[in-house]
Amino acid sequence: MQINFINPVLGACTGVLISMAELELKVGKPYKRKPDEPVKGKRVTGLISMQSKVRRASVAIVFSDDVLTHIAEKMLPKGCLELDSVAIDLVGEISNMILGRAKGELEKVGYDFEIALPTMMIGYDYLIPHQTTSPILRIPYESSGGAFYVEVCFDGPPISAAEAKAAEQRKVESSKQDESDVELF
Repeated sequence: MQINFINPVLGACTGVLISMAELELKVGKPYKRKPDEPVKGKRVTGLISMQSKVRRASVAIVFSDDVLTHIAEKMLPKGCLELDSVAIDLVGEISNMILGRAKGELEKVGYDFEIALPTMMIGYDYLIPHQTTSPILRIPYESSGGAFYVEVCFDGPPISAAEAKAAEQRKVESSKQDESDVELF
């Protein structure tokens, strides 16, 4: 598994959940999950697939009702805590924020992924259908709202020297645009 892929994804996850849901987070020790091991108990999962010309990846964020209730209390107006009607939208929005942030960070190191809309899953004891053949890395989190986890899969070669150089060039060009003397009205 590519560490320069995993770190931006986990950084985005942590950043979104701290800033948007005001969670206090502690990342646990990652481990490989067996492909046929289902999610245990009732869960809500946001699964996002990413693809480029030579790479495929997927990221799943898996919440229990307890964690979602805690997040909903922080992110939604009072009175919106009927999770059966809100959970899928809430997890979908969190998934979009995480992967939007991750996409930007991944581009900085040379990855060029197209990101699909999240696939939402809710239920008991289901399999998460990652669209890769690589091992599934599960990263457990402890939070002020309870435990949840993120799963990451990645297929493809490491970033090439040419891709890394192109990413560095984009950073330089972006910083030059930021320094432009355009006058705003």
